Order: sequence, then C-alpha cells, then structure tokens
Amino acid sequence: MVGLDVRGVSGTEERECVRSLLRSEFEVAPGVSAAFAALYDDLLERDPHVTPEHSRVAILEGRVVGHALLAPRNIRLCGGDCPAGLVGLVVVDPAHRGVGVGTALLESIFQMAKESALALLVLAGDPAYYTRFGFHTAYTVSGGRLPSCDEDSPSSLRAASAKDTVPLTQSSLASVPSGSVTPDLDRWRWLLDTGHPRRLLQTNPAMLGFIATEDVCLISDREHGYARVAAGGGKAVVYELGGPSSELPEFVAAIRRWCDDQGIQDVRLRLPERHAIWGMSGVSKQTSNDNEFQFKVIDLCVMWAAATEELERRIQENVSDWRGSVTMTTESTTFVLDRQSGALQIDGIPKGQSTGQDGDITIPDWGIARLLLGKDDLRRAAAASDAGSVLDRVLYAISQNDPPSFNLADGI
Repeated sequence: MVGLDVRGVSGTEERECVRSLLRSEFEVAPGVSAAFAALYDDLLERDPHVTPEHSRVAILEGRVVGHALLAPRNIRLCGGDCPAGLVGLVVVDPAHRGVGVGTALLESIFQMAKESALALLVLAGDPAYYTRFGFHTAYTVSGGRLPSCDEDSPSSLRAASAKDTVPLTQSSLASVPSGSVTPDLDRWRWLLDTGHPRRLLQTNPAMLGFIATEDVCLISDREHGYARVAAGGGKAVVYELGGPSSELPEFVAAIRRWCDDQGIQDVRLRLPERHAIWGMSGVSKQTSNDNEFQFKVIDLCVMWAAATEELERRIQENVSDWRGSVTMTTESTTFVLDRQSGALQIDGIPKGQSTGQDGDITIPDWGIARLLLGKDDLRRAAAASDAGSVLDRVLYAISQNDPPSFNLADGI
C-alpha cells in the first residue's frame, strides 16, 4: 500500500492510538476491549521480552491505522525448548480494511521473526482469516468434570504470591504440554504481577462459557503442585494444573475441597489431551480440536535443531541399530536425517540434491512442524507411498502422538 509505514511503536501518543483501536474494535462483550488494552500495557511495561519494536504499528498519513504484536517465547517441542513467538492484538482501523494494512503488519511480524531466528509463530484467531498467511491448525484441548471428594477436611491450598515463583516454575516444568510456552521464572513473575488472564475471564464469557468473578493460582506448602482456577456463578474451571504425577491425586483432592469451601459443585477441567489427570479414577475426558490456536513455520532448520536430541533418543529406543539416512523434501529444501555415524544429524540441502539411501518422502513445511509438535504420524504417509521397511521403522521411531495443547494463560 503506497505511503504505508510499518515499524515499532514510538512514544506515548502512538501507544494511546493502539489502545484506542483495541478499545474500539475488541468489544465482543462489555469490558473485553478495555481488558485487551490493559493487556497491551502489561506486555510492553512488564514483560522483559517485549519491547516497543515488538509492537508493530501501521502508519498512514501520520496516523496509526493498525497494530500487531510479537511476544518472543520458548515453545516446548520434542521435550526441549524451541525459540518461537506469540502473535496477538492484531487490529486494523475499519476505515482502512481491505487495502493491505493487515497483510503488511503480519509480514512485518514474519520478517522480525526470521531476523530473530524464531522457528515458528503461534496465535489465537479465526482460521478463515489466518490460513491465507500460512497458519495451520494442530492444537487439541480436553475437557471433563472433577468428581466430588469424600474427604471433608479443609483444603490446604492458598493463593500464590510473588514469593512462589520458584516452586511454581518447578511444578509447571514437570508437565509441559507439547506446543505450549515453556514456563520459566519470567513467565511466572509476569503472570503473578499482572494476574493475566483474569481481566479477560472476568469480561469475556466465550473463553470458559461463563463470567469468572474469581481467577486464582492455587499452591500448597505441603503438596508439590499448582492449579489455575477460574470460578463464577457456582462453576469453576481448572485450566492449568502442574506437578509430579505421583502426587497428583492428593493435590487434585485438595482442589476439589477448595471448590467445596467456596460453595462450588460444578468443577470442570480444561487441560491438555495427555495430562496425567485423565488417568485418574472417576475422571473422564472429551477431546476436540482447538482450532483457534494455530501455528506458522518460520524456520524449519531451527525446529530440527531443537528436536534433534529427542529424536535421537527415540531412535535409540526403537531402532538403535539403524545406520543410514532418509530425506524429507519440502517446498524449498531437502532435509537429510543421517545416522550413519551412530548419532543423528539433520541438515538442509538444496531441494532435490540428494536422496536418502533408506528412502525419502515429500512433505510440506507445516507437515514436518505438525510431526515435531506431535500432531501427525508419518507412518501413515510411509504406508501410503509404498516406502521400504527401513523408512517405515525410522518414521515409526521419530513419530510420537502427543498432540499439542496451549495453556490458556499464555494466549495473547
């Protein structure tokens, strides 16, 4: 678009213009737009990883006509940390829609992500809009109900405070779902400082199905674990739950007693598909695709580098005798998975330059990303292409069905 400039936000006046756009365009329910405007301030002023450069504004004829924000994060991928980013607070002035402002903002985000060596981006939004920019679905979410507890002793849980950042980090690291933000001290400091997503839960009934008058992070000095619980109107949703699996039953019983103490009988769960709670007696789940959360590949080489150690572990566990190579060809690059030396190495080479001695497959960039995130199983692809048995064994080894999920508190 001629005359359009996209850059980092500059000065208090431009920041107020962004807040004004958020307040005018995000009012899906009373108070929601003000909550998003406050979230914008919380990210810029209190998040150590978000700078004014990450707040991208579209300037036309001296006016702010659009905005998009990039929040750098580590995403859990194959058991390790992968540099990534969250995209949010995307808004365009209604008077300037349909002329490329949104496209220019997102392209600016993509370029910034490439320059920062991020592997992928995650956002929450309408797939009908974001698919055109290369975003794909992969995430799942599971829901259920927490049964009543026979014990009538008071709950041992209390609301977490700033002094609890270390135990919260330790508990949350014990069960990080694939595809979600890897928790660290900075994450917990920011969450406890801002209370996110409390303001959104208190104004937007679409998030949980009701207005949450209370949103609390519960922790115990006796049990190892934590829970984030939103409650209102006699209902509660446990939307984040962490800690050692061996101590989960006792901690879950404490959560149930806490809800009973608040007079809450209807306690629901909104947790990852592979959370350990689903194996507990009396707890059943229903899993669905969480299509609101979507990802876009920025740099597959960075993704492969983050995943190599875990993929080698899987190969050792399933096909430790394999000494050879396979190739995966994408739209632009051929990736060679080579283990002839006995340790997995993954390199990108020009498309079509080499063929693995044990076979090759063609797969889009997003297909590899879904594989590494745990959504897809390449064994089916191998069978459909009449691949050789060695390739089948390798694909079986590196595939792991651990569907990605996203913690509600990490979304922007």
